[in-house]
Amino acid sequence: MKTKTKLKPIPKIKKELDAIWAKKVRERDKKCLMCGKTETLQAHHFLKSRARSIKYRWDMRNGITLCYTCHLYKIHT
Repeated sequence: MKTKTKLKPIPKIKKELDAIWAKKVRERDKKCLMCGKTETLQAHHFLKSRARSIKYRWDMRNGITLCYTCHLYKIHT
């Protein structure tokens, strides 16, 4: 008798892959690449328009690590 495997919904899988990608980017860089801080690190898509594409969304070359301050004030303002 076959057992049915319940598949996760696509949005949930994308969210989990986003979290893995962000963790790997932060582990690779280990510090904010703008100011050098090592606290409150966040992963940022370097090429934002390409981040929407599945092809580049989880590409490690399309990510940099920034601290909260640099990410918010130097990138998004």
